[in-house]
Amino acid sequence: MARRKPSIEHEPAEFAARRIALIGAGMAVTLIILSAIIFAVVHPPRSAQRNAFVAGGGDAPAPRLQTDPLDDYARYYAAKRAQLESTGWVDREHHIAHVPIEQAMDDIARQGGTAKP
Repeated sequence: MARRKPSIEHEPAEFAARRIALIGAGMAVTLIILSAIIFAVVHPPRSAQRNAFVAGGGDAPAPRLQTDPLDDYARYYAAKRAQLESTGWVDREHHIAHVPIEQAMDDIARQGGTAKP
């Protein structure tokens, strides 16, 4: 039996220039569209930024910076401490009140350790 020579294929003499050009053009268009989308997300138009503030009721509020944070904390702490050491209504309609901590602990101790809701 005679051996057949394997068929040897050669590259075509012409290459598909049109196909390469179409693929390159498609990639360029895709790159331009994606760049435009990314730019629009990262840098929204000024009108969109302004409309976000107008929808909220006006211009953007100025930052309210603390000029003396230690004094602000001292006033906050004093207000909370005064509330803990006083009596008053939390919700009058549902008969919920707040009492000083010492009085609450004494009341719970007198009831035998059970607190009423």
